[in-house]
Amino acid sequence: MDVDPDVWASLPDPIAVLVVPALACAAAAVLGRLVGLRSAAAGARSATARDTLVALGVAVAIAGSVEALGARPRLPPAAHENAWTWVFWIAPLGLLAGLLETRARAPLAAAFALRAIVAAACAWVVLVPVVPARFGVVSAVARALGAGVLGAATWTAIDLRARREGGGAPAAWPFAVSAFAASLAMAAIALSPRLAGVTGAIGLSALATAALAPLRGGAALPSASAPVLALTFVAMLVAGNVYLEDLSLPAAVCFALAPLAVLVPRRTLAALFAAGAVVLGLLLARG
Repeated sequence: MDVDPDVWASLPDPIAVLVVPALACAAAAVLGRLVGLRSAAAGARSATARDTLVALGVAVAIAGSVEALGARPRLPPAAHENAWTWVFWIAPLGLLAGLLETRARAPLAAAFALRAIVAAACAWVVLVPVVPARFGVVSAVARALGAGVLGAATWTAIDLRARREGGGAPAAWPFAVSAFAASLAMAAIALSPRLAGVTGAIGLSALATAALAPLRGGAALPSASAPVLALTFVAMLVAGNVYLEDLSLPAAVCFALAPLAVLVPRRTLAALFAAGAVVLGLLLARG
């Protein structure tokens, strides 16, 4: 377990947590802009290519952060490796899931069920090393299924917001703020800078992607980026709860619920919902 005695003396490399995600998202935005300019006549096809590049940038940003922190897991994984590092592979899995969804759209109920299965599988990968030593099989399966539902909810919320009114910049704020708050809890409370660093990089990826939307066009967080963000975020929340004693299950659930604020129609109520979930998560982090 990556817990340092003094978090302030061993904060993760800011290049890995800030610079790498920002550069990856910026490069994707520039490429998306170029694709849009060169194939403007292609219409929907051009928009799909642009959004795919944006999702690729998010996946590279998150995986690049793990790599820059020296935490990339090997294939096959070694027995001593921390399961949370599998977020390196979960990011491209999310990209693949987003690409498949753009080609074959299912009804909302069916799509949610499939998303929950994928998210639960990602959570299970993180849980496996502590089964049955810390959690029984039934308890671990229940946790994975719960994480799957929360991951699918975040995935669906970002997707629906992107389809509704083009997403808009506010779509990224609840997710980013929640990721930053979870990162703070992991660093300042649970004293785990590497888990905190990757979680913060996930939030920064969302924020940078939204900030660059005016450059490339399209939604702040395109639908294709939803599974990349949702799957990696829920995996890190599961890892934080399982491997860090101070990140309680209720706190992790609160952080997972905050991104759903994008579905609240009124901005004031949405801000209150997100802020309340984040603050409650921080208060419960030691629980």
